Amino acid sequence: MTADKPRRRKTPTRRASSRGKAASAGSADALADVPVDMDWPTYGAPIDVKFIGAGDEAGRSLHRKGSGLRPAAECALLMLRAAVEAQPDFVRRSWEPSAVSVLRVPDAAWGVEVIAAWDVLAEQAMAAGPGDEAASFDAVRLRPAEPPCAGPERGRLRQSVIAALERVRKDGAEDELHLAARAGTPLVAISHHPDGLFHPDLLLAEDQRLVVGRPDGRMLAILARTLAAMEGNLSDALPVVPPEIAKAAETLTPALVLLARRPGQTADGYLRRLAELVRRRDAGARKDPRRSSVTLETLPGLGAAEAWGRSTARDLRAFAEGRLTWSELDRGVVLEGPPGTGKSSFARALANSAGVDFLSTSLAQWQGDRDGHLGTLLAAMRRTFVEARRKSPCVLLIDEIDSVPDRNSVRHRHRDYVVQVVDGLLEQLDGAADREGVLVVGTCNDASGLDHALTRAGRLERVIRIARPDAVALLAIYRVHLAGELADTDLAELAGAAEARRAVGSDVELWCREARRSARAHGRSLSIGDLWAAQGGRPLERDEQTRRRIAIHEAGHAIAFASLGAGVLHRVSVGRTGGADFTEYDPGPIVSRLPVVTAAVAQSLIGALLAGRAAEEEVLGAASAGAGGAPHSDLALATRIACQTIGMLGLDDHPEALVHLGDVDRPGSQERLLADPQFRARVASLLTRSHQEARALVHARRDCLDRIAEVLVEKGDVDADALLRLLEPGHCHATEGTPASPGGSVVTGRKGRSR
Repeated sequence: MTADKPRRRKTPTRRASSRGKAASAGSADALADVPVDMDWPTYGAPIDVKFIGAGDEAGRSLHRKGSGLRPAAECALLMLRAAVEAQPDFVRRSWEPSAVSVLRVPDAAWGVEVIAAWDVLAEQAMAAGPGDEAASFDAVRLRPAEPPCAGPERGRLRQSVIAALERVRKDGAEDELHLAARAGTPLVAISHHPDGLFHPDLLLAEDQRLVVGRPDGRMLAILARTLAAMEGNLSDALPVVPPEIAKAAETLTPALVLLARRPGQTADGYLRRLAELVRRRDAGARKDPRRSSVTLETLPGLGAAEAWGRSTARDLRAFAEGRLTWSELDRGVVLEGPPGTGKSSFARALANSAGVDFLSTSLAQWQGDRDGHLGTLLAAMRRTFVEARRKSPCVLLIDEIDSVPDRNSVRHRHRDYVVQVVDGLLEQLDGAADREGVLVVGTCNDASGLDHALTRAGRLERVIRIARPDAVALLAIYRVHLAGELADTDLAELAGAAEARRAVGSDVELWCREARRSARAHGRSLSIGDLWAAQGGRPLERDEQTRRRIAIHEAGHAIAFASLGAGVLHRVSVGRTGGADFTEYDPGPIVSRLPVVTAAVAQSLIGALLAGRAAEEEVLGAASAGAGGAPHSDLALATRIACQTIGMLGLDDHPEALVHLGDVDRPGSQERLLADPQFRARVASLLTRSHQEARALVHARRDCLDRIAEVLVEKGDVDADALLRLLEPGHCHATEGTPASPGGSVVTGRKGRSR
């Protein structure tokens, strides 16, 4: 009689290296040494799981046999390995006939994940057969388990698992124990409080106990690498765990471990996301929203969001007073921008300015309600909106709304779960749920990945970006957090240095706290020196050669934007201490006049973005790395526009130009398109032609280029009027063939320059 064999995924996978067998038993370090190009088996019988808690129905549905491990269960597997390292025989003994083994888990939430991990770990240890338990255990999840063949009876051996994560029906545990004893079946009991939740008879029969600890920093590094490998980002090296994560590892919940994951993430990206979620959680725990007095008037650096917020606050007050109907107000907004730019603070300030109530929630909060089962999550979501309607008029903040996936991007086996979560949120946002007086504000770092239905009219109908603050905004933010201190001190240079460091409002708040702490420690009042020290010290000035290269680069951009018709030039800046180098311009019709964009217009905008590099090549003989690097660098923006031009607008002469290849701006779309050699060649051809156009322009206007660069080195900052005067015939000569600018612009943008 053959024993049950584990089921395997039918999609092709790569085999694990044999190095997995050489790892030492039970060690998390051993798993760190296992190659990541692995085969991921899934499992079925012979492990049965029974939840005996009165409220454990949700936990039962979360634990589905034959499914792959969730990120939190992957972490639980590492926690189990670390625990077994101290008791190497525990897993083997758990398979002995009639053995009663108890696993104590950190808490009920981790209990569900440990159950899924135990299923895999125990199956692998059992599969190796006598004498090879250690080798199988170290290679857990790296190859499929084969049931032991020591005899027909052992081949049919099953293991029963009971879990008590809430209140227990005592007779349930007792019945399971007696059944297992009569059948000779090994029994594993899992609970965060076994002595209080299991029947005394079970504890009396207990043969061994394993205490599973919480995750630590190294486990998280291994987890991050494993998750990245599942996305195709392979690496033998472990990522560096941020200090704040290493310190907070023991406080992590399965929900945080899950919500930190994003499609296509690298290991470092996962850890950064996890660190951000931990910071947000801790900030929320320390700060009571009811005590907040921040208003839009005291929250600088918000850009376009500030004007919308002030108008909306007036409308909310008018609605509360009966002077406006709800049909005349905006229903919701999504605020996107880098971390620390004040998106969540904006929602609270909006409520305070309007004089209405404020509520805050998130998908993590809904999912963390009790067991996180779909029904429980949707019930928590409904309770949030019921409470908001009860407090109408109010502002409801849904933080990190990008945690709610786009239904069109979900391809995994749990798609039905995701779809119902999104549909549930849409139902609450719709008029059918009657949310009159509830203004919903969603926040995220990037709104491009949101489900399009969320931003439909009548729901979260606006998307407003809060960009990194410039020096003027940072100066205002400093004044807010200094609260009158150093009122007579010039902080312009300090704010300029903060802009060069790409600082945001939360950075300034931190620096002010650190500066005050330093002043207190030295028994004196706050000084600007304390602020400089907290900010990292005064930056070193660039040498003349470096400033000249950067000035040439920015002068190339200025000439191109003024001459190629790619937009209207506003300002050019070259910092003396690094970081604050940019050309500010209106990006023109490619952004807001899409129907009238031509191939020539698109090529001109790309050429203007590449003109800085072209200017360096023209004057200095070679380009530096200044055009590349960051996601908003010249090369990145030019490549993105080239992908849009070819993949979405059909503006090249390729035989397949009329084929629309999808929304390039959707997360992962550009990378997917560029993986196609033919598409990449078309993009490269357009970039090359645009670069040649820019090179010809800066060569033709070399005298203008030199003059603008000279002024930038001398003054550091030149506005649009001064630039136009420098481009007049009296200052520099345009040779024959130089393109003329058709002008025209609609929206304002800014091309950041960082070195």
